[in-house]
Amino acid sequence: MHSELRTKNLESRPDSWKLDYETFNSQKGSFDISGLRNPLSLSAGRQGWRYPKTALNSKTSVLNPRAFTLVELIVVIVILAILATIAFLSFSSQSASARDSTRLADLSNISKWLWVFQATAWTYLLPDGPITVTAWTWYIIYQWAAWSRLLSILHSSDAKDALDGNYYSYSLDSTKTHYTIWAFLENPPISFRLNPLDLSFPLSNALDYSKRYAFIKWDPVWILVESWTNTPIEQTVASWTIIDLYSTSKQLNLNLSKTNTVVWTWLIVWVIQTAQNWNYSSSAPANCPIWFVSVPWNQEFNQPGFCVMKYEAKALNWIINSWFNWHSYSWTDVVVSNPQDVSIVNVTQPQAITACRSMWVWYHLITENEWMTIARNIELSSNNWTSWMVWSWYIHNWHVNNNPAVALTGSSDDSNWFYWITWWTWTTSAFNNKRTLTLSNWNVIWDFAWNVWEHVNKANTLDATNIDSNNFSLESACNNWTWAQWSWYWNDWVAECQFQNWYLRTSYWPGWAYNSNQWVWRIYANNTEDRNNVFIRWDNWMHMGNAWIYTLNLQQRAVDSDYSVGFRCTK
Repeated sequence: MHSELRTKNLESRPDSWKLDYETFNSQKGSFDISGLRNPLSLSAGRQGWRYPKTALNSKTSVLNPRAFTLVELIVVIVILAILATIAFLSFSSQSASARDSTRLADLSNISKWLWVFQATAWTYLLPDGPITVTAWTWYIIYQWAAWSRLLSILHSSDAKDALDGNYYSYSLDSTKTHYTIWAFLENPPISFRLNPLDLSFPLSNALDYSKRYAFIKWDPVWILVESWTNTPIEQTVASWTIIDLYSTSKQLNLNLSKTNTVVWTWLIVWVIQTAQNWNYSSSAPANCPIWFVSVPWNQEFNQPGFCVMKYEAKALNWIINSWFNWHSYSWTDVVVSNPQDVSIVNVTQPQAITACRSMWVWYHLITENEWMTIARNIELSSNNWTSWMVWSWYIHNWHVNNNPAVALTGSSDDSNWFYWITWWTWTTSAFNNKRTLTLSNWNVIWDFAWNVWEHVNKANTLDATNIDSNNFSLESACNNWTWAQWSWYWNDWVAECQFQNWYLRTSYWPGWAYNSNQWVWRIYANNTEDRNNVFIRWDNWMHMGNAWIYTLNLQQRAVDSDYSVGFRCTK
């Protein structure tokens, strides 16, 4: 009802009230609206009726036309710029993440094919045209890019960096049994951020290696890079180049991880040596009998990992029968390795073989290859050198200064390495009497190369055949060794031959330059006696000048025994 009345009222209004835009526009020069109380409100009597809003009564579009101000334009432009930046960064981050994903997939595929190749060839592929990284001509690592030849063998010919097209860096240790392959990632790991959800964390410069993040896969063989640019060295030198870390003028870095870098050349050598020793730790036996320690394998001597007595062979619960603190061998001895009993001595090599077998059928007298595996491991473990750096200063040698003038028992506490040695002797002998050495897997072995001599099966036969059949004349004993001097030893003139490369391939300087002066090695051979003799190694508590890890004595026959010669068993 009200709606109908309202419609009639509208229709009954005078035509003069029916103003439209055309009427106003045609008369805008003479149309007078000054008498209106509100030019935007056209009243209709007492009802207060308002005319519908049109272009006529629109203040913004007709009566007071208006555009964007400069401030508004600037605000809009800034907002658009922010949105564009966010969109660009998001796209850039996604692109970098996609490239990182490709890199990780490539490294994974290359690694899998390397495993397949190693399973069939028993070695890893040498890099294409590798750089040989050395320290005084001692091989450390081979490094080069994983080029097309290697990748074609590994069925991964398309594996390249998705950004710059470079091949991935690939390095191999000297034994070709451990490798590293790496790439530079563009995005930092989430672990680098305090807040993993914070997307404002700065990203690296995709084209700048120094601001990218190294991703290292598998063994710590390492990759060397230039100091300032972080560029892998194979991209800056010719293939087949030899780089000696001790003499190169290049400023090199060694990236240990995404955040840890070694920058000093000598420290780089130490890190590489230590890491390469650790590479072999996984090949050592996981479990050994009580008072035995596991020894990692050694490819150089084709020697698998094995267990060796931590201490010299002892007779369980036997009373010391000499003021020299030793026990003469008896066939009734219960042979053990423990810290508290005294060493078994006065034993021939055949008796030592029998004694080891008495423990169980798979125990045997330590062989030459096993002995050399231990010695080589000790030599290449930096914590056994007085400088804590391989081939720098001296290898420790311990209870050899005849003070006290007896063979010693051991301690179950490996930190008590001066056990049974007086404080005066310890402090004034420059570590001569430290009695422990540490293997690369951190196992500790006691009295290796001192305290008493030890029998070694030179024939490397577990059945103990031919232990004294090899003819070692003076000439053959010193063959491939550097002549040193004649010495009066054990009431005879013997030839001291400086160790070079007979049982160890290290014929390079400084390896061959190290001898008794560094407490490393000598060989002793008698010129007048028959050389169908057995091997005994190390020396005893009386001969500080002769007891080293590579000392070899050829003066004892299979039927000989001595109060300072014992043995050690392996499993």
